[in-house]
Amino acid sequence: MTIAEQNQKYMDDMALTMQLINQRPGRMIQLASLLNRYASKPKYFGDNDYITLIEMGILVYIASFPGVTNATLCEQFGRTKGAISQLIRKLEDRGYIQREPKPEDAKSFLFYPSLKGMHLIQKINENDQQDTNGTLIRLLQICPLEDIQTFFRMVDIYITILIAQISEENQAASGADPQ
Repeated sequence: MTIAEQNQKYMDDMALTMQLINQRPGRMIQLASLLNRYASKPKYFGDNDYITLIEMGILVYIASFPGVTNATLCEQFGRTKGAISQLIRKLEDRGYIQREPKPEDAKSFLFYPSLKGMHLIQKINENDQQDTNGTLIRLLQICPLEDIQTFFRMVDIYITILIAQISEENQAASGADPQ
């Protein structure tokens, strides 16, 4: 490749990079909007089990980390204490989770999945497996497997970054000193 060709390739790559950077905010907002719409619609799992994705996420998190606290749920889901308390109350009222007083702090609670909650998680997992397989098949029709694996790695990284950013914003808003 000649120097002129290398320079042209560099300029083309820079133009493409700038195009991606300029499109990114709009695409991220579109993605967030679509995910929010999808997440806010309750899903039906039989036996009168309607549950939103945020409720599902909290239930699955509690089952994955039995004895989790409200504070941890706030951090992991980027919600206020009041919002998490409302979601917890809904899950409790429907019998999906149980609370126990935290031994060293009677005002705080530890959350555990109930048997009914574990049964719902089983149904969620079965449904998710079908949905994931369908989505994966659709993705594989247009993307190589390596791109899909990279996407999921990037989603994990992005979630970690968002949790940190929300935590920093909450600390700044409360006047706390960021660590």
